[in-house]
Amino acid sequence: MTTAGLVAGAQDLGLDGDTVAELAAAWRGDECAGAHGRLAGAVRARLDRVQHEIAEHQRRATAAGPGTAAWAEANHATVALAENAARLQAV
Repeated sequence: MTTAGLVAGAQDLGLDGDTVAELAAAWRGDECAGAHGRLAGAVRARLDRVQHEIAEHQRRATAAGPGTAAWAEANHATVALAENAARLQAV
């Protein structure tokens, strides 16, 4: 994998710019094992954040009550987050 491929993949997973820069530096510096370890940790942290966001939306939906506009909006917001979580879990 090239550095560009690593950066593109990390960005696609929603990792922040600082994390992507650290991963790229480690990869370019021939610290492949270190880069893989950092990537795994960053993916776990991102997945934790996404799962927390999903839980927050679900709490809002529950509080709003089924069938309300706020319920629909909160549930709609979880769709993209669930897709994100699935991509992160597949890594």
